[in-house]
Amino acid sequence: MNNVRIYKKVRAEPVKKNSKRKKLVVVFAVLFIAWFLVSIYIGGKHQEQRLYKHGFRLLEEQIAVYIKEHYSGVSKVEFTDIYNYGDSGLYVYPIITDNHGNRTLLNDSINGAYGTSRGLYALEFHPSSKSEIIYLDNSANGSEIDVSDYQTLPDKAKVKESYITDRNIERLLKDGSIKGVEKSDKGSPDMKIVYNLKIKEK
Repeated sequence: MNNVRIYKKVRAEPVKKNSKRKKLVVVFAVLFIAWFLVSIYIGGKHQEQRLYKHGFRLLEEQIAVYIKEHYSGVSKVEFTDIYNYGDSGLYVYPIITDNHGNRTLLNDSINGAYGTSRGLYALEFHPSSKSEIIYLDNSANGSEIDVSDYQTLPDKAKVKESYITDRNIERLLKDGSIKGVEKSDKGSPDMKIVYNLKIKEK
């Protein structure tokens, strides 16, 4: 008798719907967590940038107003980008133009730039409320001042003396970079001010 082979079709086990659903849930959960973490990071960076711009807007105004009210012969004061050096701080350089059209950086290797180590006494968030804390290190009475709640420079934050600015202008006059600029109570009432709040990572 001939052996007869009987072939049976093996039916594939259907993929369980529950297994597919679990995989989809895991994928969506991972995507949601990733989106959530990125959102937190972006939100934190946005708040940080807003704090820096707020603080430097007030510092730039303090520098410019001091020159405008205490020096004659100046036609324009503008500012470089705000340079972010990470742990080393953030800095900005004023640019001065005299009435003769001479334009130069208001800075030297001794005094350095204005920023978180010179000009801004505090630039941070409150540890619990996360509100902005902004202090300028000079004011009308010569001490640091809280300007956290101001968008423009208050009168009490207008400085009467600025050793760094005076020294920088004196140096520029001596080397001929600017001309006809004098310390005077008449000031430069027609002086133009150009603020710059662009932050550049270094």
